Amino acid sequence: MPPITRPQVYRVVREMLPRERFGPQELLLWLKETQLRNQRASHSHARRRAARRHIRPDTPP
Repeated sequence: MPPITRPQVYRVVREMLPRERFGPQELLLWLKETQLRNQRASHSHARRRAARRHIRPDTPP
């Protein structure tokens, strides 16, 4: 038998571990929290990029 590959190990482990099932309420809560975190991260990255543009020294043309 050839050695087991990484994707095969992943598949076996994934199938053996118990899976959490979400109900409609839990799924909506997870979705709202995820969207809020993504929105906060997006704003944070935009602020960081804007700050970097203002700090960067002018380069000659």
